[in-house]
Amino acid sequence: MTERTQYLIQDPERRKEALEKAARVRRERGQLRVELKNGTADPLEVLSRQDDTARLMRLYSFLTACPGIGAARARTIIRAIGTTESRRLAGLGSRQRAKLERALRLALSGAPDSRIIEEVGKL
Repeated sequence: MTERTQYLIQDPERRKEALEKAARVRRERGQLRVELKNGTADPLEVLSRQDDTARLMRLYSFLTACPGIGAARARTIIRAIGTTESRRLAGLGSRQRAKLERALRLALSGAPDSRIIEEVGKL
């Protein structure tokens, strides 16, 4: 039995605690997206964070929250690194993470999508 399923069958107090934690983490992720969009949080720093707020953020949500990266560019980056939109940041492999860091640096510097695809493909 996994830790996740244990919460489903245990007492109401444990369930309430789990629900409160989930709501808190969702609020924190929402705040993190706002900070990314406003430029008060550095996307590369967020990518290297080890807390649940950043690690459990979905890749597409993370990318579209970064300044200068819209839906189309986010999908281009996701295809270039070889993963899916629904992947969480914590689920990226070391190569995918390296490709994402490179793509972020290029996208944030204003490089065109064609250059991002070319550079990320070299890794």
